[in-house]
Amino acid sequence: MRASVALTRIALAATRLAGCLGCACGPEDEPTCGNEVREPGEQCDGQDLGGLSCFGQGFEIGTVTCLPSCTADLSDCSRCGDGVASGAEACDGAALRGESCVSVGFAGGSLGCVACALDTSGCYECGDGVRFGDEECDGPDLAGTTCQGLNFESGSLVCGADCRFDTTACVPFNPWSVQFDGTDDSLSCTLMFPSPLYSHTWEGWVWIAPGGPSPGTVFQKWNPGVNLNDPPWLMWVFYFHDTSPVLDLLQIQTQAAGSGLLSEYSYAMTGSWHHFAFVWDYTVDLTWVELRHYVDGLLVLTDFPSPISASSPLEDSLDPLFMGNCCLDGPCTPFEGSIDEIRLWDYPRVGEEIMADMNLQLAGNEPGLIAYWPFDEGSGQFTEEVVSGTTCVLGTGPAPDGADPVWSADTPF
Repeated sequence: MRASVALTRIALAATRLAGCLGCACGPEDEPTCGNEVREPGEQCDGQDLGGLSCFGQGFEIGTVTCLPSCTADLSDCSRCGDGVASGAEACDGAALRGESCVSVGFAGGSLGCVACALDTSGCYECGDGVRFGDEECDGPDLAGTTCQGLNFESGSLVCGADCRFDTTACVPFNPWSVQFDGTDDSLSCTLMFPSPLYSHTWEGWVWIAPGGPSPGTVFQKWNPGVNLNDPPWLMWVFYFHDTSPVLDLLQIQTQAAGSGLLSEYSYAMTGSWHHFAFVWDYTVDLTWVELRHYVDGLLVLTDFPSPISASSPLEDSLDPLFMGNCCLDGPCTPFEGSIDEIRLWDYPRVGEEIMADMNLQLAGNEPGLIAYWPFDEGSGQFTEEVVSGTTCVLGTGPAPDGADPVWSADTPF
């Protein structure tokens, strides 16, 4: 056995010697990496890749390069569609390598990826005069938006260089409400509306001072000089009432001629601003009415009082609408707190409508709006009902006196 191994080694040595005849065998016959010629033992050498390609190695895109060690570098090769942006891919699916429309030179939009290349078809240029994507505007294209539509009182809306609304020329509303002291403050208005008024909605904002006088009238209207039971007048009473030493409640009470109390409900809502809405919704034949109470846009009560005669709608009269106090047909009932954004509509509003604009100031020309008091004067003895242009008087007359409520910068929105 040992003799056989020795003979094999001798044969291999003889073979090497035969291969070196006529030349010098040594290290200089090993492959030379870096001579731009791929030699045996090298995968590649410089630009000589020996036909290697990403595709030939099972990839879809990319370029094979040669490392200084004369081995192939496949790091630029990738498979498009695997959701991983690698190699020469600019992107892969949702993997955009952190790029966006803005980073590639557009104003905005949605950058996409098609065949692992960035797709800018969803990007847009701000300043081309055409509103696109998430642009609020572009040049003269304001999408029909105005200062008033953005809850300003007036002014000229323009489009900024960033395709966003520039409201610097819009005039904001004066943020004011009217505050009553709970002693003798009052406000009286001439309320004109189409008669007779059946279905309608009262709404507005109220801030009730905890522990104020009870009851305290928020607003009230009825026919002067006649008893409540004399037809055909309908009366609103919206008042604050403290039902116990610890619980402050707001109550809406409604009465109609010959019917007495129709609806009364209480809400624990003192110490902060709350929105109320009170809806009269008559049936088509005017024989029944549904009364709905909303607080902060949410329906809290639906009531169906006794049948109401069609001869008992709300009729216009010379009697003022009193706010903050009322001294008719009995002792005065002063209210302590603030009111803002009082509105009267000539139709029964639903919750979605109430919530849609309860935190917005109105333009005053909305369909169905027949009376609106935004209380935005901020000073003086008068406040305007903006639908009809009629005025309300603070206190007892045009001259300042102790019964004047005060203008407050504390508002619900």
